[in-house]
Amino acid sequence: MELKQYVGAALKYIVVEPDDYDPNREYPLIVLLHGFGSHMGDLASLASNIDRHHYLYVCPNAPISIDIGLGQVGYAWADLIGGTKEERNIQTSEAETSLVTVLEEVRADYRVSSVLVGGFSQGGMVTFDFVLPRANELTGAVALSSRLEWPDSLAPSLSGSR
Repeated sequence: MELKQYVGAALKYIVVEPDDYDPNREYPLIVLLHGFGSHMGDLASLASNIDRHHYLYVCPNAPISIDIGLGQVGYAWADLIGGTKEERNIQTSEAETSLVTVLEEVRADYRVSSVLVGGFSQGGMVTFDFVLPRANELTGAVALSSRLEWPDSLAPSLSGSR
């Protein structure tokens, strides 16, 4: 598997290409969103444990840098500590727009047959917010150690989805 790091128009991200990658072949894409205070490299190592041969993986870096102590910087999709619900909604919406841009960039560089989005912790929260309104466009969602923070806010966007 080969890891390639990109600086996209909206976010930095890592693409993990499968063993024996063939640029003429279509691959399902698995998007892995890290948790609060982590970084894009955190979940990239899961690729080899999921499937080394049949998938492309993309691991975007969340847009908000945060001090996680001892001079270390982590990243967040939204400010869960100091932000209000309205501020978090705006930040999550901006993160979703950035994820759309990442998917467009990956689709421009790779042949993608389908997209599954998964996330850990806060990345799982963003996964729900991102995938549920796009259920007709995306293959599915996986959220680990996460929750659906505001289910009522998603209800209007779910009508008519599969």
